[in-house]
Amino acid sequence: RDSVHRLLSRPAKVSEAPAKPDPVDLAFEQAGLGSIEPKNVYTLLHHLRGLELERLPQGLHYFVSVGCAGTWYFEWIASKCAPRRHVGIEFYAPMPHDLPADCEWICNTAGNMSDLSNGVGDLVFSGQNIEHLWPHDISGFLLESKRVLKAGGLLVVDSPNRLVTGPSQWHHTEHILEFTPDEAVEIAGAAGFDVVSLRGLWHCPRSSDGVATPIEDVCVGPADSLRQRIQDAGSAPNESFVWWMVARKTDRAPDAGRVRELVLSAFRKAWPARVHRSRLAGG
Repeated sequence: RDSVHRLLSRPAKVSEAPAKPDPVDLAFEQAGLGSIEPKNVYTLLHHLRGLELERLPQGLHYFVSVGCAGTWYFEWIASKCAPRRHVGIEFYAPMPHDLPADCEWICNTAGNMSDLSNGVGDLVFSGQNIEHLWPHDISGFLLESKRVLKAGGLLVVDSPNRLVTGPSQWHHTEHILEFTPDEAVEIAGAAGFDVVSLRGLWHCPRSSDGVATPIEDVCVGPADSLRQRIQDAGSAPNESFVWWMVARKTDRAPDAGRVRELVLSAFRKAWPARVHRSRLAGG
């Protein structure tokens, strides 16, 4: 009787259903990106930008960064490009105390590289930076890049694409002007560069009814859509969240007036919509 009592009073085992995998975790795993943390579109974008840096010439003698937020930034460039000398130009952040020995920090704006001599740079990189600048600094940055680069030197720029951010109502409080890929190519040409590569990062095509694919949702569509969106972006910069442009310095003299005119034209076109994209909680 006691044995039966003990058996009946023992809590029954309930077989627990296996937990469903998190769809974001699953998408990153299936894309071979399981090590990325945290798993969101912004860490993914940082990873994709790193892959683009690895495509650039390695071990360059003189690498110039315009917009460099701290020591982590110099270490990131070193891990992807391994330049022998890295000069960073930054106005809005303090110089790190632990700057690597082969790096130099210049406190100045993007439009003023007067500390650099003519024709010294092998490559000028401005990553996720020009969208934070007012028109006069954007024009100055492009014209100064032409001046400080060696013959045949490279200008590398990446930035959010207004063709995607606008319809998606994507908003960053610090952004002033997000160029379209075509605008970026035309302005680079006026500054004396030939674009040798224009790629997209993170494909956000519109559906058949014109609705933009959500930028921040990495799980839209089938489970393997994350991998597909990464692959499709490269050949579709106009439909991608970010464009990545590589341009080569030519012998053409820059047309400073034309550069300023094109930048101001893009600004006048984009600024009203950019302001209206700002939204407050509640409507």
